[in-house]
Amino acid sequence: MHWLYFPILSLLVSSLYFFNQRSDQMHAHLLRKFPSMSSLTVCTQFHFNLNTSGISTVFSYSINNFQLRANLTQGNPVQLALRTHSKQGPYINAFEHDGSWHSVCVSWSQDDGSWALYAHGHVVSRGNGMNCNNDSISPDSFFIIGHGQNGSFESNDAFSGRITNLHIWDRVLSSCEILTMENECSTISSGLVFKWKTEYTTPGNTWAEMTNIL
Repeated sequence: MHWLYFPILSLLVSSLYFFNQRSDQMHAHLLRKFPSMSSLTVCTQFHFNLNTSGISTVFSYSINNFQLRANLTQGNPVQLALRTHSKQGPYINAFEHDGSWHSVCVSWSQDDGSWALYAHGHVVSRGNGMNCNNDSISPDSFFIIGHGQNGSFESNDAFSGRITNLHIWDRVLSSCEILTMENECSTISSGLVFKWKTEYTTPGNTWAEMTNIL
């Protein structure tokens, strides 16, 4: 069973973000100020448009501080990689590039730069050494869905697809906790600092901003 798969079937369309094509403008900005975090976990569910290829940024927090990136090639599995403090982890096969919904979690800890990447509740890659002078994740930065933050938004690394149910914790969730969420279609409350809501506004055509925040 895929985490949060069945609830998606009954969600209102307003609870999904649609990125129908790559754009240097379309993105979602979470209206939430986060504290400095020495560790965190982000879980979400998304699918890529089938015609998407190349590098794609699913989400980013602050400039080069924390990003989930994908490498898409037609006919090959989707490869995912975590980027923290300008250090890029390896791209690892995570799931098929099939247009289906997929659940993904990524975690990181300042202590030894340890990180882990999960797909459908199971570890696909983990490692350490992704830290920089024991720096934490900067406070009060922007969390952006659909784009990286490298001084400007660029269409060649934009996300194209749909995304929903993004949650953020200020701690590293264990493998057992992540698998439990997958199997029980639940969200663990301990350490939860951002919970996905269904209400948001869309000022103009440039971005959608979450307005009902935990």
